[in-house]
Amino acid sequence: MPSKALSFAFKTILLYSLLYFGIDIIGYLIRNPFPKVTLSLLGEVFEKFVLTTYQSGITYTTIGFEDLLSTNPCIGLVYVSEAIIGVSTLSLFVVALTKKYFFGKN
Repeated sequence: MPSKALSFAFKTILLYSLLYFGIDIIGYLIRNPFPKVTLSLLGEVFEKFVLTTYQSGITYTTIGFEDLLSTNPCIGLVYVSEAIIGVSTLSLFVVALTKKYFFGKN
């Protein structure tokens, strides 16, 4: 059971990371409809994906962050939904660990 909760947590972080990344890419493509694909642009895209993964992990674990803010005001609702899912899942993970290692149940 703890492994299922942990697997769900990683999948959720990745899913929300892709959501944040997609929103940012759509915004970029609206501002620059036909970007010239260069190695520099690919590096920026990779950096943005790493940043959105970090952003997702920080939001999911409800640590909070002040070093990152989205320029899209509607994304705040996405932050809240991810934080709620994070709190719920991490609580289930703690319960599963307690049952397995303290009470000896699977």
